[in-house]
Amino acid sequence: MNPTQFGFEDAVLSKRTSMFEKLREVQQRSAVFMSENSEKDIEQWVQDETQHDDSLPVHPSGTAAEQVQPILSTEEQAQRMLSAEDEAEPVLSAPVQTDVQPISVGNVPESASSVEDVSIVGDPVASVKTDPIQWIYMDETERELFRKSYGHNAMTVVSGSQLLSDSRFAKVSRRIIVSEKLKLIYCPIPKVGNSAFKFLIRKMEGFADYEDLRVAHDHTRNGLKFILSYSPEDLDRILSDPSYFRMVFVRNPFTRELSAFLNKFVQKSVDDSEYALFMNQLFGYSFFRKNNLTVEQFGRLSFDQFVERVSQQNPVEMNEHWAPQVDLCGLDSISYDFVGRFESMALDSQKVLNLLGRGDEQLPSQSKIKFLGSGANEAFKQYYTPHLMNQIASTFGQDFEILHYPLSPPDLQK
Repeated sequence: MNPTQFGFEDAVLSKRTSMFEKLREVQQRSAVFMSENSEKDIEQWVQDETQHDDSLPVHPSGTAAEQVQPILSTEEQAQRMLSAEDEAEPVLSAPVQTDVQPISVGNVPESASSVEDVSIVGDPVASVKTDPIQWIYMDETERELFRKSYGHNAMTVVSGSQLLSDSRFAKVSRRIIVSEKLKLIYCPIPKVGNSAFKFLIRKMEGFADYEDLRVAHDHTRNGLKFILSYSPEDLDRILSDPSYFRMVFVRNPFTRELSAFLNKFVQKSVDDSEYALFMNQLFGYSFFRKNNLTVEQFGRLSFDQFVERVSQQNPVEMNEHWAPQVDLCGLDSISYDFVGRFESMALDSQKVLNLLGRGDEQLPSQSKIKFLGSGANEAFKQYYTPHLMNQIASTFGQDFEILHYPLSPPDLQK
């Protein structure tokens, strides 16, 4: 079996099917046995059947990772999930399903929202819900298995009060979106589809003007809640609630930095006020004063100059469009249940929507949200040299390591 075709959903559903079959077998055998034996014999038989059965699922041992673990590639995620399954099978909670069919990522069965009656021998008719695997219906063992395969465990765990009071998390607390309606905690990263996700989240929240990206990106008008919107007590309550799904999407630092350069310094006119704004954020306002220069006199910025200047900046002073992703979303201090990838956005975003019980929705395309793409993948060979790749690799080393992206040129054929 190709491990990349074996999803988390298939693993859990197959276990639930096996458990249901086990239950049916025991129930049928008990019905026959009850007609032939005394009540005392029956009690002893039930005790024997339910003790020391190695075929039943058991709790995995151990605790969450105590150090930052690299976020795995798609193939490695699948392989790790298979290895974890071999080590320990998750305890499966009701409800269970009959005639279970594996759920493919991105597809929701027509019976997903139905409720069917299942008659179990010896018991009254039981109503069993047959929803697809959604985050709110998983037990903690299933969530931990999913998180181990697709998520990220931070080195340390911070409280709500720390996120709100510690200056290290000032940008993080203003960035992370909390949707109580969707039970979602999402950290948007610029140049990683964050415009499309804000569009979709506002649509699912019920905002009439969800298509207006100018409103979506304006914290004062978009109606979204952020970590900074909460009191320490309320934030602790939300962060400790396991039914909230935490997600972040990341991107290869090579193409993300090039995308930021093309979008902010190539696709804008030199006399554009936004071009001047980003130039000042890159060099600092004092640079132009000291050199008695205007942005227009400096002219068009080259990619070499961009990479050189970024490598000299402190991450704290970097603009969010090219700042390290680990810093933007506090990946060294905040654990995420799912880390999606820009490189597999369609597949990963649909997996998220299914987990949220919104498989009928779809992440909008760039044309739908009227957002101009940068064309970074197509322009990669035109702009990058081995020297520039080394500079980016050095400046964003933590992103490459924790997000598990290779230091070699990315595969741009997909």
